[in-house]
This record gives sequence, C-alpha cells and structure tokens, in this order.
Amino acid sequence: VDQPSVQPDSGASPPADFHGGERILIVDDETDIADMLSIGLERLGYDTVSVNDPNQALAAFSEDPAAFDLVITDQVMPGLTGLELIRRIKEIRPGLPVILCSGYRDGANREAGGDQGVDAFFQKPVDASDVATGIRRVLEGRSAESGLPLG
Repeated sequence: VDQPSVQPDSGASPPADFHGGERILIVDDETDIADMLSIGLERLGYDTVSVNDPNQALAAFSEDPAAFDLVITDQVMPGLTGLELIRRIKEIRPGLPVILCSGYRDGANREAGGDQGVDAFFQKPVDASDVATGIRRVLEGRSAESGLPLG
C-alpha cells in the first residue's frame, strides 16, 4: 500500500485543507499588509491580486467581475471604505464571497458587515493561515471561527 510521504517540518506549513487554488483580490491601502497577505496566500496555492487603492480595485473588478473567486478588503482606506467597496462589488456580482479585515475595534464593522453581505470578519493583525482557514470555510459555506455567522 502506497502511503504519501510526510516530511517533518517546523510546523510553518498549515494542513493541506487550508490550501486552495482560487483567485483572490486583496485590497488594503497599507502596502506591507497587502503584500504579506498576498505572499502568505500564494504559498498556500492561491492566485492573488493585491491592490492598494480601493477605487482601482473597483475598476479592476468592474472590468472582469468573473476574474475573482473571493475579495478580502480592509475597512479603513482613503477614498472608499471596505464596506462601501463591498456594497459596490455586490451590486455587480451579488454572490461573490467577501472577507472584511479591520484594525479598529469599534464593533461597528462586524455588525454592519453582516448587513452588507460580508461573509467573514477578521481583526488585524491577520495571519495568512488564519485567513486561509476563513477562505475555505466561506467558500464551503461555513462561517470563519473568528468571523460573522452565515445565515
């Protein structure tokens, strides 16, 4: 019986069920955060597009709404808030899964997000493997543990 070989590691790689191949649009005005999340998710097999301006992200999404399987956005950004970006994206493609991240603990994002079609909410700082778990749960129709309940 052939068994897959398991290479011991330092625990840096999450289990395979965190991995995916979907195309993710990441929107965060903080370049370092967007890059860190993008690199982390790419290591898990995701195809990511990172945009630092929410208006540019909306323009890119509008050009090809079917190009992305999920959107991850920051809440507080110049030009458009994450919730406003989500509202506009959902006007174009209502069923698109979205994850909202915020570094602010005002409580409004979680409640407001649920009313605006946010599938999961993460408090910053976020870890790529935690977000990957949220992605899998959102795409499989379950809520992220630290996110909003679905339904």
